[in-house]
Amino acid sequence: MCWRFARDSRADPSADSPANLAEEAAVAWWRSRGAARLEYWLDADRAEDRLPGHPAIRTSWFEAMAFCRWLTLRWQRAELLALDLDIRLPTEVLWERAARGPQRPGQPAHRRWPWGDEWCVGIANTSEAGLGTTTAVGLFPDGSAEKVRDLAGNCWEWTATRWGADCGNPANYWPLDPGDGRNDPGGEDLRIIRGGTYFLAPRDCRCAYRFGLIPLDWTINLGFRVSRVSLANPVF
Repeated sequence: MCWRFARDSRADPSADSPANLAEEAAVAWWRSRGAARLEYWLDADRAEDRLPGHPAIRTSWFEAMAFCRWLTLRWQRAELLALDLDIRLPTEVLWERAARGPQRPGQPAHRRWPWGDEWCVGIANTSEAGLGTTTAVGLFPDGSAEKVRDLAGNCWEWTATRWGADCGNPANYWPLDPGDGRNDPGGEDLRIIRGGTYFLAPRDCRCAYRFGLIPLDWTINLGFRVSRVSLANPVF
């Protein structure tokens, strides 16, 4: 599920500012943007802030990380989240597992799209749908392997995983090694985005399609979703 920054803050004006609960690596950047003020997260001039249920867009990787940290502490204080769990951006591995789903009899082991190996018209918000904008999360319920909505199209999604320093030369994190630093929050490496967006063709919204962006970047078609992770058994 994708989250809107303003949801909790509007409901509770005294809510902790997400910027005050940020990861150390990004604090200086948030302060330079004035992100410690509640007004930073509530922009009445942004049309997408008036679209209930739409994904949170125009968000940098740092902002997405800050929100995850804020939501973790807020839910733990409200006893909505156990202390041994964390809210985080999904790693690239976790994102792709959610997109492809488990292997089932009669289906390919590596689905090209979340629903299968063949493109189906009308079950994802890509250029083929012709909408030209994001849609409310879950508007395309059939485009999912395991009821995880909008993993193809709608908006790009940040992951926790490093792409590398060079946009044209991604780091080779294979074979998988949880100790190789691919998901470390520090540093200036580009970060991997997944899922495609509403103006891309179906081929660019495949489960395997990936790209790297500077963590400071934000666009009208770039958002994020959150994952719940066990601290005792984190997913890499």
